[in-house]
Amino acid sequence: MPDHRFKVVILGSTAAGKSCFIGGLGILGAADRDSGIQVHAKENKDSKGLEYLKRLKTFLNNQEWPPPSHTTEIIDLSVFYHDKIIEITFVDYPGKDFLEELSKLDPEKNLALFNAYNNADFLLVLIDPKIDLNIGNGDSVVLKNQALERQEAVLQVIREKMFPKNKESSFKAGWNAVKDKVQERIPPNIGIVITKKDQMPQIKSSKDAENLLDTEAHKFYQNLKSIGSTLKVFAVSAVGNTETVQVDGKSVLKPGKVLNPEGYEEIFDWIINVRWWVKVLKYSVSAGLVAALLVFIFTIQSGEAEIAKQIAGDKNISPNDKLNQIAKLWFVWPWSSRGFTDPILDKIASDMAERVDSLPGDSEALPPLINEAGNVGRHNPRVSSTTDDIIGKAREKREDALFEKLKINYSEKDSDFIKKANDFLKEFGSMGKHSAEVEKLKITIIDEEFQKDKVYVQNFQITNAYSLIEKSIKLKEITNKWKNKISPEQAVQISRASLVAEGISNAGSSSSFTLDIVKTKGLSSPIYTYLQLYSKKADEKEFVKFFECPKSSAAVTEWDWNITDLRIEWTIGTQLRILLRENGYIYNRDAAENSFSDSYSILNLAGSIKMNSMNGYNLGNPRITLILKLDGQPISETDREAFYTYFVRNTW
Repeated sequence: MPDHRFKVVILGSTAAGKSCFIGGLGILGAADRDSGIQVHAKENKDSKGLEYLKRLKTFLNNQEWPPPSHTTEIIDLSVFYHDKIIEITFVDYPGKDFLEELSKLDPEKNLALFNAYNNADFLLVLIDPKIDLNIGNGDSVVLKNQALERQEAVLQVIREKMFPKNKESSFKAGWNAVKDKVQERIPPNIGIVITKKDQMPQIKSSKDAENLLDTEAHKFYQNLKSIGSTLKVFAVSAVGNTETVQVDGKSVLKPGKVLNPEGYEEIFDWIINVRWWVKVLKYSVSAGLVAALLVFIFTIQSGEAEIAKQIAGDKNISPNDKLNQIAKLWFVWPWSSRGFTDPILDKIASDMAERVDSLPGDSEALPPLINEAGNVGRHNPRVSSTTDDIIGKAREKREDALFEKLKINYSEKDSDFIKKANDFLKEFGSMGKHSAEVEKLKITIIDEEFQKDKVYVQNFQITNAYSLIEKSIKLKEITNKWKNKISPEQAVQISRASLVAEGISNAGSSSSFTLDIVKTKGLSSPIYTYLQLYSKKADEKEFVKFFECPKSSAAVTEWDWNITDLRIEWTIGTQLRILLRENGYIYNRDAAENSFSDSYSILNLAGSIKMNSMNGYNLGNPRITLILKLDGQPISETDREAFYTYFVRNTW
């Protein structure tokens, strides 16, 4: 009786993720999951699947990685997936065996692995992107050579599978292939599984994984494709997400608390799809009608070749749709398909080249055509050089056309120029033919827009408390908008100036300040002194005294005031006057003063103030040092200068 099981063997070097792959499958099939996948592990003399699967799941659920395999394990699993049953034999083995023993295919060294491999319908080759593709390893020659050795080991075992030492004649191979189909035997299918997807941000899908493989190991990928088997690339994560922990001062990845294995469903869909085609053929014929079947197939292929040519020549169908429709017309056999497909591929490539020539460079039909050409070339090496030429010509044509349009947008001061320039640079990259010039135009426009915004806010007139707040908002908007044009130091200055502006505005009422007077030197000869502070609003005739310092108990040259938290209420435009008085035995006389009458006089109390002598006094160079606070936060001389720079003088 025919063996209806799908025989799957997992291949992969050390740390490629074989054990984790099986553990992740077990997690998907757990009782508390609704993944559509159920897993039954068989337990018999040849397979310790139940115990093995349980151990791997326990490691992952405990946020630990399974230890490397030290012995060969045969694990028989039944996977129930979307009302289908897939019988799978997993063979887990030490990664060392893969490199040193499996590549030799010596049955005496590892009989269980050899038998499973020899009878496999599916080879799943697990590849660690960092180790096997040498991603993120810098220029290390050792790691690069290690990756090449691991790639060569993969190619060796696949070549041995596809090209056994005792080769059959082409006719006998074709005849046996038909018999295998009838008996539900599946020709070898190769699945390249990029593991640890969660650790590679650039891999979101299997397509991304294929592109990564093609980019990082192009020759390896081309060698895989040239072997002649059905090849499919997948992306898988056995845990879905990881966490970083510190161990002995080093960052170490471990499985996350919540595990969400990804990518398994796509592999099973592929296996089921292969099985479907086998079953179609099985129920169409019986083993005794193989010869008649061959005649029937060749007859169908000859007739449908004409239909395929018509599809290939239809200019209303995209290249990929053409290939998909043609693929459904006949059963493609390994020994006869090239005679049919080569002329069709040539025709499709030729039509694509003509299509590129006929389209204007700015046509929106060009990008899809470029993608189509890439797909056709990637999956059909015969025309890959032709499609590469098509892509190059189409991209150059499109870049030239879009650049000409961008220059017009620039000259017309198009408001969307920056967005269009960014789209251009995103599409063609920094190495594009015109990218450097587009970058220059973009910088010029950005500079012009920055200067325009800067001049606008500089010319913004402050007429009252409300407009002071409005200007503060606009300054902060410019700071946020032009982060790349404003230095970090300048951004801090603008931020501090805006805080001062909003604090002193207090639209509709007065702002409350506190003032500290610090002990200060400065008199040339000793006198009895005290200090007074007056204010006068715009609509008042006389100054009103705010406070008076205690009089000195003796004649001094060093003021001994050290007063904190003097309360001041102030509104925009209020004038301030500081008066130093001499307290003689029989008189009080004004010895020095300083007055501030500008709109923001309160800010002049932040720092050191020189007192101007009056009434014949020669006091030397006396200064009063004050600390001004708004809501308990000091306003420094630097803050005051920033406010005048950005709000009053506009000299930035």
